[in-house]
Amino acid sequence: MAFISQNSATLALLIIFVMLGSYVWTNRRNRKVAVALTLVVLAIGTGYLSARHGPSEAATIAEVDALLGSGQPVVLEVYSDGCAVCLISKHSVDAMEKRLEGEVEVVRLDVQDEVGQAAAVRYRVGATPTFIVFAADGSERFRYSGFPDTTRIEAEALNAF
Repeated sequence: MAFISQNSATLALLIIFVMLGSYVWTNRRNRKVAVALTLVVLAIGTGYLSARHGPSEAATIAEVDALLGSGQPVVLEVYSDGCAVCLISKHSVDAMEKRLEGEVEVVRLDVQDEVGQAAAVRYRVGATPTFIVFAADGSERFRYSGFPDTTRIEAEALNAF
């Protein structure tokens, strides 16, 4: 599979933790520095955990197929929790999903899950995040990869009837 995983968030967090840990270790006699840096590490870790998407919203590719044939437009997001862009854009995609509620189904699939891998292969996803808008009849209408232009994705989804 030619999938390009953008593990920049995981790598950046690892580098930050190692650098801060090293600094704390070399300045371990200074309690104020140790406490301050420990709080910074906890804040970064908490931010990362709150931005994660979690598991895929569908358990099987058959569930995805059923949604695509349901007579309602669908926005399919293929993401990775190791992708910095996916993490940064999660809250704006959440807001888009709320605005589309009742009109368009938004389905998120983690490329690290079996169903996400199957969808990435089937729909030729080469990078995360990728958003694919499917019309009510199940045909692909629009595709967008990278930091999401939620206004454009939302407009395409609303015009996909």
